[in-house]
Amino acid sequence: MEKRVTINYKTDGRLNYARINLNKDLNNLLNLSEENNQVLLEYINNEIILKPVILGIAEQITKVEENIIYMKNISKLSYEKSKGLFKLLIPLGIAKKWELEKNNIVDMIIYEDKIVIRPYKEEKVELENKLLPIFAFKVVKGGVGKTFFSTQIATGLGATGIKVLFITLDSQNDALDMLLKSKSELNEKTEKMEKIYKTFDKDEYKINKNCKGLKYWIKYGTGELVKVRENVDYIPLESPFTATAKTKENFENFIKEVRKNHNYDCIIIDSPPTEKIDQIILNQATKLIIPAYADKFTVKGIVTAIEEAGVNKVASILFNRYDDTTVEKEYYEEVQKIVKDTGIYCPEPIKRMAIITKLLNDSKTIWESGDQRLIPVQEKLTELLRILIEEIEG
Repeated sequence: MEKRVTINYKTDGRLNYARINLNKDLNNLLNLSEENNQVLLEYINNEIILKPVILGIAEQITKVEENIIYMKNISKLSYEKSKGLFKLLIPLGIAKKWELEKNNIVDMIIYEDKIVIRPYKEEKVELENKLLPIFAFKVVKGGVGKTFFSTQIATGLGATGIKVLFITLDSQNDALDMLLKSKSELNEKTEKMEKIYKTFDKDEYKINKNCKGLKYWIKYGTGELVKVRENVDYIPLESPFTATAKTKENFENFIKEVRKNHNYDCIIIDSPPTEKIDQIILNQATKLIIPAYADKFTVKGIVTAIEEAGVNKVASILFNRYDDTTVEKEYYEEVQKIVKDTGIYCPEPIKRMAIITKLLNDSKTIWESGDQRLIPVQEKLTELLRILIEEIEG
């Protein structure tokens, strides 16, 4: 995120100090309190790194012709009690090197265990504007397999080496149940049962009102990531998402921050069938994938979705839980006629299969099964992966 630096001058016009206010939500990260106003400050590779203070650190400063090359010390922060804000003074040598008197903006990146501050560069604007592909799964009605498809595509891309940020706007977080095993335990404080998930990297994770999910990310620009598969990080939703003008603006800013400061190749969004949320996602999505049933209500919704989004924005329509009845075949063929010559990928329907239900129950993906019955499904989704990878690679 961009952060403004307060610049102050002495009476003779020389630089007096360059100061950054640290948001209150960073106090826990740096172990700051009224009793402890110290942080470990390290300057290396033209970046300032802030971490919680470590006792016994010896001050180190390396200079070349008065230019600071490396620095490590314990830095004391000033504290504004009425606002609960700690304030960091940037060493003057670094402030001058970054030319903060000309442009008093820096970039601040917040990680789980540290804060990185670096000079603002015009190249950052170009990076922000560079389009990071966003693939959104849009449904016209619930229960058509949206989360099944989003989990398979996210993990399929991850298996090819593509780094995926997987976001949900559904507070049920069904994607976690499809990808991770869990156990239930009683929270003695709330007297409610909580699910504890075993992540791909063998950590434990539980979702409750205190977890730092998507809402926290949107508000603070940082939060928790759940590793669900290799190269796939998941941001859960801690409570229902309400679509307002303000949340729309905040979500757009969150996407900008991800594009600017995080090392992902694409974003996948699993969104519920809510009209107001749909509009927020539609504004951000590069491509839409539409899971569908072969019935008249779904077909009508598909036509509306294509009209609203535009043909070029729809990557694929995926028919699911197909029983191959005469009526279903008619509706599938009707959609095939609609998308003919549009470039929209609409493969043969995926049939209702007990093996898929078992896989989901076992928290496994189609890519992790050698069952021969899944080969047609794997082939259909592999072709969709190819289409999306082309979009990622530009």
